[in-house]
Amino acid sequence: VKLETCNCKDSRGTKMESSLIIHLMNMVKEYLTGNWTEEEALNLREEMKQMLQANEIYEKLGWRNECIAILEKAEDSSCDHEKEKEALKQWYLKASRQAYEEVISFTELLYAFEMGYKDAQVLSEIFDIPEDFMEECMEYYGFGD
Repeated sequence: VKLETCNCKDSRGTKMESSLIIHLMNMVKEYLTGNWTEEEALNLREEMKQMLQANEIYEKLGWRNECIAILEKAEDSSCDHEKEKEALKQWYLKASRQAYEEVISFTELLYAFEMGYKDAQVLSEIFDIPEDFMEECMEYYGFGD
């Protein structure tokens, strides 16, 4: 199922950019909610930094420098890890709103709803994104339960 008559994606990011945005948001969420050893946390922070540096979409969104600074501060042995996690959580909350808007516009989601597509699973297939990200987008735009 595709929304063939909706041309909203023409002016928006590519599928690759959307995938990169969703992947980083999932990594940050996993980092914030996981119970990691210090070595695992270090590896995950390093992976996120490499990802941020390797893909221009994060620079375009203005995420690169801010998020890398938070991750690098966490590597300082004198860092208060709870403060670092709180700073990353605040960044995540701000960035997730931007991610939803970058991946799916309100207009696109409204159009899908008007066409009768209201189930997150179906919508995630239409927009070719993970179902949990679709549920978050729906909630953000006020289409959630």
